[in-house]
Amino acid sequence: MRLYPPGFLSLSASVACERFGFFLLASLLLLYLNEQLGFTTAQATDILGCFIAATYLSPLLAGAFTDGRLGIVRVASLGYVVAATGYALLAAESRLMLYVGLMLVALGAGAAKLAPQSIATRLFAAEPELHDRGLTLIYLLANVSALVSPVIGETARAWLGWPAAFALASLSLVAAWLILQAQSGVLRAAERETSVQKEASKSNGSGSLVMVLGLCALSVLLTVPHMQAGSTLLL
Repeated sequence: MRLYPPGFLSLSASVACERFGFFLLASLLLLYLNEQLGFTTAQATDILGCFIAATYLSPLLAGAFTDGRLGIVRVASLGYVVAATGYALLAAESRLMLYVGLMLVALGAGAAKLAPQSIATRLFAAEPELHDRGLTLIYLLANVSALVSPVIGETARAWLGWPAAFALASLSLVAAWLILQAQSGVLRAAERETSVQKEASKSNGSGSLVMVLGLCALSVLLTVPHMQAGSTLLL
């Protein structure tokens, strides 16, 4: 593990904990809305869709704070705390707390999405050849969390009720915050490092734009059927 720079494994572990809570909620939210809070299937699907959309838009707001004085690490830490509060509010099993909780989770998830790639790029500035390997590890841990969290969340719900599942998600974000704080000094030092090595791009601007738009189109084609697993296919 000495292959990775100091702070990287802590960053990876915090991302895995944050994704654990998010995917736990994503796998149970539709059933929670429909079976526990009494929303119709159409209403529950609409709420789920709006929530997922908010998690993709919230990084834009978080980015504005990141580019200011707060920085990536502070914004990610704040996002973990905000999301943990949101998950805890969901345990109240109230429609009012539902909307507030989902809003906080969406904001927290948006803030957390900024950290992995941005900080990892700085951590691997001295060894750019290891950058892709490091990001692969982060994504691997995130996907393992996505695999196990629905099973653990449903087990907690079946044995102890809905509040237990959301409490578990909240605790996973608390764990993410604690892990990040343990190495915050190292991560902030890497964030301040301005000598990040970058390869000069030789492609023209229009070609890059076409490539980005093409990747976005492929991402849409992948995401649309993928998101049905937790909504229409689940029903």
